[in-house]
Amino acid sequence: MAKLTPYLFLPFVLFAFACKGQVYFNNTYSSGLPDSAFRGETIRSIVEYENDSTYVINLNTQNVTNSELVTIFTKLNHDGVPILSKYYGYPNHYFLGFKLIKISDGNMISCGVDYDNSLAYGKAILLKLNTQLDTLWKREYLGNGTFNYAIADVLETYDKGYIGIGFSSNGIDTTDIWVLRTDSMGNQLWDTTLTQPYWQNGYAIASTDDSCYILGCMAQNSQGGPPPLIWLARINDNKQISWSKYIYGTGATGIQNLMKMKNGNFLSVGTNNKSWGQSTNEKYGLLVKFDALGNILKYKSQGSKIKRLEYWNAIEESGGGFIIGGTTYDTMPGNYKQDGYLAKLDTALDTLWTQIIKIDSPLGYIDYFFNIARTHDGGFACVGMRNGPIANNTDGWVIKFDSLGCQSANCWLGINETTLHKTDLPFVFPNPTNDFCIVRFTHQGPVQVEVFDDIGRQIKNVRALPFGDTDIHIDLRQAPNGMLFIRLKNGSNILSTKIIKK
Repeated sequence: MAKLTPYLFLPFVLFAFACKGQVYFNNTYSSGLPDSAFRGETIRSIVEYENDSTYVINLNTQNVTNSELVTIFTKLNHDGVPILSKYYGYPNHYFLGFKLIKISDGNMISCGVDYDNSLAYGKAILLKLNTQLDTLWKREYLGNGTFNYAIADVLETYDKGYIGIGFSSNGIDTTDIWVLRTDSMGNQLWDTTLTQPYWQNGYAIASTDDSCYILGCMAQNSQGGPPPLIWLARINDNKQISWSKYIYGTGATGIQNLMKMKNGNFLSVGTNNKSWGQSTNEKYGLLVKFDALGNILKYKSQGSKIKRLEYWNAIEESGGGFIIGGTTYDTMPGNYKQDGYLAKLDTALDTLWTQIIKIDSPLGYIDYFFNIARTHDGGFACVGMRNGPIANNTDGWVIKFDSLGCQSANCWLGINETTLHKTDLPFVFPNPTNDFCIVRFTHQGPVQVEVFDDIGRQIKNVRALPFGDTDIHIDLRQAPNGMLFIRLKNGSNILSTKIIKK
């Protein structure tokens, strides 16, 4: 068992404030060890404890001087300040925590891999932690003992046990999907390896209403052939597969997360790499809705040739629609910068608003949102990584937004005609309003202007034929008070903004 010791966990940058019950912060964190020794620090998961408004994160960090990778579990207060940290790792090991979830008894389960560099094999691991980050139990799984094993995602089952998905590998040329089922103490009940014609990894798992499980995987022929594809399957507790299917796209498709929706359907969150095998450089966020029988309900690829987009995680809004997190980056030569990306989508997976979180840096930088969690105040917290002050040295990143995706109070308010500039983006003013508003933008050709309420219901639909600079006047007197979303559609092009109706 890993030795637990209190560990100093230092925020690299700390920024937090509160306004009218909302708390905002945008913090980066490092292990506190020298940058020359540690780099590649990433936060993979976050969970919230509503009773004391605290968060727990898992930060993975690699020591490049001795090939060690460790996981640091850290508790943050409501302002994002570290108050407790504990360290998991061994000399000459990769100890990697992929996912951290809160379970029904109020404790947490972490899954991952412990790879021994000296023996050149990895054990899959499950850890159960309490709210003080103490180990309640730790389990290691070797399967048949000849392959490397890892658990990428885990969930609590209907009988308070656990099921995890990941991969088994011979370390050379074979990687297969691996599924592990345990009891409530982490004791193995069964495992199964799913071998297909292609090299495969298991990435995500979700439960169905009838106590079966949906597997979210990727498949690729390691000897060439078709590009990587999403592979979905349904498995029961007798290890029987009732259906499976590939999700095709232009080029390669990939999955990062699998979410069960409130209506019992599922949402696959990932990427469509249209540049696979081509000279182009196109990557699109990919969302696939499907039911428990594997019927595809909606397929949505979003992005552009210039702005690459990757989706990594999603949460469902209480009133419908989704918050999506990931990264976006410019593919123009000499301008390679990845920014944190956040978007709200309606139930049809159309974009209502987006937020791109940038930093100014003389270096090319990489910012990712890997995971999103809903918070008790109606906002949400995103975790991931961003570049530190030294090239190729990333820090863990946590940023707390309110329900509108703002990093500060009323970030969408205060727009009036005197503050507008000529731009291709839409502006709406006055904002807020209590009767009419004007949407100003520059465009050519027919445009459909739609107004939605805060749960994605359409309340206004206006068609216009603008050429050049255009003002469209919209009557909002009958619209409900609160946040409204205004969306402009021209074919496949969509622009969005917000307005407050008083």
